[in-house]
Amino acid sequence: MDNFQRVVYFLPELIVVATVVVAVIADLFYSKTQSHRVGYWVLGGLVVALTALWLSPADVVNTLFLDSIALDPFARIFKFIFLIATLVVVLMSLQA
Repeated sequence: MDNFQRVVYFLPELIVVATVVVAVIADLFYSKTQSHRVGYWVLGGLVVALTALWLSPADVVNTLFLDSIALDPFARIFKFIFLIATLVVVLMSLQA
């Protein structure tokens, strides 16, 4: 299996990157008074990334891109921690 076929294992990270791109583009189109709506786009993307990570196989031990990315249960736990922490930070920024 080559790296292009293993991109499906890299799906949560790709969703986060796509979320950042959508947020930057959405911020260009919202006025200054409506710029808080970008946070909702980011929340939606983070929830989709968390869902993709939750649905990914938990017991896969694999590496991607010449062993530069590790896919194991330990890495999966830290991905959950970072995604949930980012979700909390975005929620706190919407309250301000």
